[in-house]
Amino acid sequence: MMHRQASFFAAALSTFGRDLDDYATFRFPSVDGAFDDAMVGGGTYVAALNDRKVVADAIKLMLSPKWGRVELATNSGLNGWLVPNLRFKEARHTDDLVRSWLVAGHQALASGQFRFDASDTMPTQVGAGTFWSAIVDLVAGLKTIPQVLAEIDASWPMGP
Repeated sequence: MMHRQASFFAAALSTFGRDLDDYATFRFPSVDGAFDDAMVGGGTYVAALNDRKVVADAIKLMLSPKWGRVELATNSGLNGWLVPNLRFKEARHTDDLVRSWLVAGHQALASGQFRFDASDTMPTQVGAGTFWSAIVDLVAGLKTIPQVLAEIDASWPMGP
């Protein structure tokens, strides 16, 4: 079975007692050599809500490669969390499958070919609502591409 999924799916597999060694991943074939390193992913944002030194120090830590070491030590690296910092040594990841995702992510970042998954930036009613259900209908053959696009566009909030 072929399935596109986010890296945090590794945590779900582990939760259900599945061994990551039972799975493999691959890049989709390139349609243009200029985009061989392309990758779609999500992201986590950091924001300082005050100017206290402890807040600045926490953000500085989160922007450093050390944060990846802290995260891996805390979660054993099996949650699928990928360290986006290009200075983080990929060899530190203990799981081969998750490490391969990290390498692909680092290649995409280094080449300028990393793009955010659109659903991460959509309003909830679109990303987790009409977009999701419309794409499921498209894959199931229940709707055409023009129907799906019209449905998603119509559900987009019109403003405040």
